Amino acid sequence: MNFDYTSSIWVEPTDLKEMINRVAKGEDFKEVFFDIAADWEDEYYYNADLIIDQVREYVEGEVKKIKRV
Repeated sequence: MNFDYTSSIWVEPTDLKEMINRVAKGEDFKEVFFDIAADWEDEYYYNADLIIDQVREYVEGEVKKIKRV
């Protein structure tokens, strides 16, 4: 029997800002993401793979904004 399950992971704005700044300086997104996620609570850390694509899209969009300025 299948059950639908929905959850969310809160990423602190300071973590997002750090990701954006580090990626803008040339660091690899995936390395930055997991470096920062290492400090998250276990539940969030072990589910980080579920949000990595969404976070990458957001971070790369913000980096593009910075580079346009």
